[in-house]
Amino acid sequence: MRANHSTTNNIASFARLLESPPALHDLTDGCSLTLQYALTTAWGVAANYLVHSARIDTPPETVRSLFQAFTRHINCQECLRKRDQRIEQVIEQWNEIFSPRVNGS
Repeated sequence: MRANHSTTNNIASFARLLESPPALHDLTDGCSLTLQYALTTAWGVAANYLVHSARIDTPPETVRSLFQAFTRHINCQECLRKRDQRIEQVIEQWNEIFSPRVNGS
């Protein structure tokens, strides 16, 4: 029962982690706020999918690939840079949440 409670807490922590989409960047001639919101929306869809399908043993590369797939329609290089930064933050924290505990702690 304790392990199940811990897993539930980890999934809840992961869900909170995914709530924050990539940061917006300054508007450019090629990227409007509307286009940046498209990235935010795609991030939310991918995050929702992950929250409902990810397991403790889901590899970080799966997390990366999923966010990239859901945002492949984004063409702005700055949006993609922000997305990639956010993916790396998520994966780093994913590893902290789901890494095996040393010495059973």
